[in-house]
Amino acid sequence: MAKKIKLVIRSSDEYRLIAVVSHLKDYRLAFEINQKLVLDLVRYDDLAYAVSGDIMCTYAWYRFEDSSSHAVFYLIGSKHQGGNLIPSAKSADFFMLIKNHPDPQEIKQFLSKLRTIPNVITAVEVKPDTVKDIDMLLDINELHEMEQLNHR
Repeated sequence: MAKKIKLVIRSSDEYRLIAVVSHLKDYRLAFEINQKLVLDLVRYDDLAYAVSGDIMCTYAWYRFEDSSSHAVFYLIGSKHQGGNLIPSAKSADFFMLIKNHPDPQEIKQFLSKLRTIPNVITAVEVKPDTVKDIDMLLDINELHEMEQLNHR
């Protein structure tokens, strides 16, 4: 019997991407975000990805799902000695990836609060369509999420 393959086309409209520049350690930034933005980001196993060739790099990965709005927040480290998670966004130290959060006004408030965290140099929303490697980020994030949630 022939195997059916289903192609799922993901709309980048369901994702918001925020680039964060900060010298804080990932756990300290997650703590500060949880305090200021009333989230509950939880650390899971690091996201492992081969950036160039066979060099495997790991990046901090935090997740929170808001049960009332069904939005999912991810804090993902971007820097590693072996390379950046998204080579086209070298200046970002972290990415906040927000899934299923349609309200642009709340995103603006989120950004304002994020910028008030001590040692956060800047936080800017990046249009997913302008990032060359966004599909790669969304794919590895989704695969990593499935692995992590299946293990818990």
